[in-house]
Amino acid sequence: METSDPLNASRAAAAAPAGPAANADAAPATGLPSREASGPISIPGSSGGGGADARGVMPDASPADPLLDVQTLERLLKKASPAVEPPRFSASDVLRDPSLQRAARRELAGVAPEPGPGSDDSSDPFAAASGAGADHCGEVDRQRAAVRELDEQVVAESRVNRGMAAVLVERLDSSRIALEGLAKLVGSLAEGQQAYAQSLDAAAKLTLAGDCDGASMRPAMAALAALPRAMGVAHSQLAALLRGLADGVRKLLREYQSACKEIRSGAYTVQRGIESGRRALGTAFEEHKAVCEAADAAAGRAGARGKLRGPEQDPWATEGRLVREHKALQLWQDKERAFLNESFARVQTLEAQRVKLTQAVAASLSDGYARALAPLPDAAAALAPAISGIDGEAELAELHRVALDTGSAAEALAARQAHAIEDASSDLFCSPEILRQGPMHIWDARAGASGGDWLDAHCVLTRAGFVHWFKSMEHPEPLDALNLGRCQFEQGKAPVFNLLETGTGAVSWLSGRQRKVTFKAPSVEECCEWAIALREGIAAANAGH
Repeated sequence: METSDPLNASRAAAAAPAGPAANADAAPATGLPSREASGPISIPGSSGGGGADARGVMPDASPADPLLDVQTLERLLKKASPAVEPPRFSASDVLRDPSLQRAARRELAGVAPEPGPGSDDSSDPFAAASGAGADHCGEVDRQRAAVRELDEQVVAESRVNRGMAAVLVERLDSSRIALEGLAKLVGSLAEGQQAYAQSLDAAAKLTLAGDCDGASMRPAMAALAALPRAMGVAHSQLAALLRGLADGVRKLLREYQSACKEIRSGAYTVQRGIESGRRALGTAFEEHKAVCEAADAAAGRAGARGKLRGPEQDPWATEGRLVREHKALQLWQDKERAFLNESFARVQTLEAQRVKLTQAVAASLSDGYARALAPLPDAAAALAPAISGIDGEAELAELHRVALDTGSAAEALAARQAHAIEDASSDLFCSPEILRQGPMHIWDARAGASGGDWLDAHCVLTRAGFVHWFKSMEHPEPLDALNLGRCQFEQGKAPVFNLLETGTGAVSWLSGRQRKVTFKAPSVEECCEWAIALREGIAAANAGH
């Protein structure tokens, strides 16, 4: 494993919790294998390989052996000591104790420990200090610290990266809102200019000069129609320009919307992957810890019974999974860094396009309005002399003559119409349908200030058995009428008489009331004649039913 990896560095730092381990950096002064050549550091009772003879036992060296100088021993003890307990030996202890010296030389050489009588390691103090087996406590402690440190680093970097992603999204949202406003502005201007163009084009097609207009009016009206036509062309050009600009703004706006969505989604994906990687790394460490503890327990039981029996799971394999999960977490971190770099580049590109597009829109509006409206002053200038050249008196002279002729014709027509109406009224009151007619007074209880008054009327009795009364013969609109088939004659004090009408409708039937109309003839004689005619009419109407 690479020592730059915190987990690998931890594993390379120590191989046992309670005994000296090999110095990984020291170069061998004799023919002993180096750290790289010998593989993982072994402690007494472990299965470290390599040696000088066929039995795998190195010859004892004197305390003057350069491999066992004080500095080397101190570095070895520092690496081999557990992270949570103080060192059990010092360099001077090793130099004073020959058995510790032998164990240290074997650890440096990466060979198996020297077996004692009956294959018992109790004669080797270094092996006894190591727990007489492959104790993983120190390694697990260091790996725990490394995993914790790595997780803290990942959390800190992820927090910073989330903040950077939030800044990018906030910037995109702000710019997107600004682009939406620009798109609405340009789009509204385009719609307005198009509406102006259509309205002015329709106005230019209107007929302004009539057939009756003279030689001074027609040129003026032509010049007046030319003004909305020129304005319509100008607004039409502006509408086309604005539509193109609006399309460009909307296209960039869609790119902003897509970028906002993708950056949000991408940030969520990598952050979820990192969180998943952290959980997987923690799970792998817990599994490795449990396997190491099981292996240590199995080694302890085998030593006590004197029988060799390996653990159910290999700590080396679970450590491999720990490394793989670490690498997988690193891959997610690399993806997050690459994602942020790509997102920054994308946002910078979009922002540059937005600034450039905004400048282009403003410049196009300024130049487009100036060019489109340039012909309008000429059209307006041409209108002024044409309007001032209108000869009002000449134009109105013909109209005055026509008005006189029209007035005379209207007066003659009115007189003829009056005669026609008078003839029609005379024909109406001379109809053979009339049996009797003449002036009459009708009592109106609602008229007058004293609760009633006589109203002048003209009464008509028809052959159909109806009595109609009008205000006068000159006003042929009837005021009211009675159907004699539903009436009874009631004699009053001459020249007054009454007609009682029954069955005039649902309201009168429900209420049980009758309608009473009081008449007053101009004289008693006329009253008698009206009474005779009305009784005959009532009899005839009832006989018909």
